[in-house]
Amino acid sequence: MSNTAEQNKKVAVEYVEQVWGKGETSLVDKIFDENFKLTCTLGGTITSREVLKDKINKLRASFPDFTTSLLATPIAEASSVAVRYAAKGTHSGAAYLDVPEGMPQLKQEKTGKKIELTGIGWFEIKGGKIVELREEETAVEVLKQLGLLELKQ
Repeated sequence: MSNTAEQNKKVAVEYVEQVWGKGETSLVDKIFDENFKLTCTLGGTITSREVLKDKINKLRASFPDFTTSLLATPIAEASSVAVRYAAKGTHSGAAYLDVPEGMPQLKQEKTGKKIELTGIGWFEIKGGKIVELREEETAVEVLKQLGLLELKQ
């Protein structure tokens, strides 16, 4: 594997473990290109570093114990990296959940409900910076765990 692919894997892991897992939003400016595009199931499309940092801070205020972990070794080929991850946390803070308008919203503070999700991130990294990231996470499971969605059998 090339040095570039290995370096790109490190950037992707830093995003999952440090930015989301520990709330290190100061790293966003370091690892995201200023013209990036991030698309994810729960958060919609983000193209601003400041908006991304704000969403991370708000989610972590709502779920203060939010953590992430890798579920598999990242796979890299040149500028592309795939990462599989898990996240969990307890809703013990503000009434905030990063979902697009039209989806059920979290309106109550400190429900004490726990969430667990898994996701996959596909990164395009150039010059050591994320230029595109597509994430798919188990959004329906999160909504069910919070009591915001009930599926009929």
